[in-house]
Amino acid sequence: MAETKGKNFQLGATLVGLLPVFLCLIDLRESVFAIQSDMPPFLFILLFCTLGILALPFILIVAWRLRIPWKIVFRGLLTTVVLTLLALATMIYLNSSLRDRAFKRAADHAEIVVDAIKRFERYEGHPPDSLKDLVPKYLAAIPKTSLQSYPEFEYERFQDSGGSLIWWDLGSRRGAPMQGLWVYPDGDPDHAILAFQLDGKGIVVDSRMDRLPDTIRGQALPFSKETWLAKQDQRLFMVGNLIDKHGFVDLHRSKVESLLGPPNGSRILRDSPWELRIQCSLGIMNWDVFFYWPTEHYPEEIYGGWVEKIGKWAYVHE
Repeated sequence: MAETKGKNFQLGATLVGLLPVFLCLIDLRESVFAIQSDMPPFLFILLFCTLGILALPFILIVAWRLRIPWKIVFRGLLTTVVLTLLALATMIYLNSSLRDRAFKRAADHAEIVVDAIKRFERYEGHPPDSLKDLVPKYLAAIPKTSLQSYPEFEYERFQDSGGSLIWWDLGSRRGAPMQGLWVYPDGDPDHAILAFQLDGKGIVVDSRMDRLPDTIRGQALPFSKETWLAKQDQRLFMVGNLIDKHGFVDLHRSKVESLLGPPNGSRILRDSPWELRIQCSLGIMNWDVFFYWPTEHYPEEIYGGWVEKIGKWAYVHE
């Protein structure tokens, strides 16, 4: 009787340990086919940990009620822990690789659309305004992406094929929380920045104070060019009045630099007349993008994230 209880206990512990393995296989299946789960990957990991924590006292209570020898209890607990850790390790190791393969297939599948856009551009003298312009002369119909969670292609024709970003360091936030969302990843992440988006001719099309701390509210100082250039730690308190006074939109880069001095950094934002993309969010507060530029020259950072090149396409990890 005791031997039977021991075997049943071992079997139960194994089944508990296999549950995270089963969930892991579901998650890997979603990675293979790029099927978006209602539960993002980090919640899967949290679920694994929760299952492990909840399973341990349950197993101990069952063992105590059935008077299972502690040697068998230890073996059952070890089985549960090992299987759970195996599931976690498998998911972490394979998830990214399998997802990349799914997007490589999507890039290959998109060649027919890319080719149609390029033929339109060659024969019409300009890129199409939308994918609908390709039908029926260049495409019989707009195909799907081959990714079950992200079936639709999106397309945008840029009025200006150029674009860059210049930015100035505004100093440390001193550990204070940020105002609003973090848009640009440039510079020291603990510092605020003033960023200007330029078109291909060097004209400012947008300005943004990014990563400002909450603590500067009510501490604004009038802008002084001399102080701006000499005391970087004072820029945080002047930048609001600076933007209100000068605006900067439609000014040329040279005029901005004549006032603020050389920027602390710059980078190319866009080097393409059009973009074909697939929105591929991973879940809560995530806006990853998979996109193609005909130049195939991609920046290291764009759309609020870092860029990984996958084939001829680029994947933005937001």
